Amino acid sequence: MGDEIRRGTIAAACDADDGANDGVTTVSSSDPCTSCRFVQSLRDDRETGLPTEYVREPDQLDGWGGSRVFENLAKPRIQIKTVDARTGKRLKGVCYGIADLSNGGGLGIICDGSSFDADGARNGTVLTKVVEPGRTYGLHQKQPPRDYRPAKDKRVTAEAGKVAAATFKNRER
Repeated sequence: MGDEIRRGTIAAACDADDGANDGVTTVSSSDPCTSCRFVQSLRDDRETGLPTEYVREPDQLDGWGGSRVFENLAKPRIQIKTVDARTGKRLKGVCYGIADLSNGGGLGIICDGSSFDADGARNGTVLTKVVEPGRTYGLHQKQPPRDYRPAKDKRVTAEAGKVAAATFKNRER
């Protein structure tokens, strides 16, 4: 690979090369080059086989060899809280439809405490698995809390490294 690097092709590494799928990748080249391009790959998690939960940082260009560290931000999640509009008490067991408004597709239905709820608890809060950053998601109460009227739909925009939060306030019937 030394000749390729000297010609400016690439130096490459993957996030999990150091044994940890933690979003930090170190790319090294011991050969000097006149136009080095350091790139990384975020392969699937070795233990679970699931796609990585990090957003890949752009390539880095430099005139010499050495090491470059890429610090990748975690892919975002969406957290949806459901509360009584009068008391603020959390309301459990609500189901939400989530749609990717940026791409015109539905992501499906997620219910409080279901296997799709990343926090796994029936606690009035739904936490999605990772979603794509830079997209706007529509949230709709498919199943409002028992004895409550449905709340109005909401929109959130997901940003890398953050949790997009929405609170639905339901009123009793």
